Amino acid sequence: VAPDIREIYIEKPYLLRYENINTEIKEICELAVKRMETGTVGIIVPGKEIKNLKDHLKSSNIQFEGFTQANSSSKLQIGTIKQVKGLEFDTVILPLKSKEQYVKELGSQGVVWETDSDIENPPENAVETLELFITNLYVEVTRARSGLIISYSGEESPILPESSDVNFVDRRSE
Repeated sequence: VAPDIREIYIEKPYLLRYENINTEIKEICELAVKRMETGTVGIIVPGKEIKNLKDHLKSSNIQFEGFTQANSSSKLQIGTIKQVKGLEFDTVILPLKSKEQYVKELGSQGVVWETDSDIENPPENAVETLELFITNLYVEVTRARSGLIISYSGEESPILPESSDVNFVDRRSE
């Protein structure tokens, strides 16, 4: 069961949709810099995508650290779900939460999707993996003290909250 995110945060979480991954990464980095003005920011990234984010931050001269202990002096930390347990940030950003990324990550766990209906009604052998993904999403969203921003490009992951539960912003160009 997914957490009721409306009860966790001071501000209503944001769900941002982008045209493509490059635009998503660029704008997420800009958003992180803006949020650093008022507190700490943690960006939790799928493991295989972390290099792309780090490269963009470095090329933009944005200072950051990998996830460390809670006493870090860095306003911006990035890392994966495996590194974030026990840490908290004023704002947490969860980029790359698209349906494509979701299917790719599940595929890396040995779950093969043959049709879109498999995503909505998964085969029995996928239930344990899906429970792990939901648990990980719970860990990710509960790292935020007051602000949560989730983003994706393309189609949204089926495990994300309903648009009515968040501040939905479509950042695709018209």
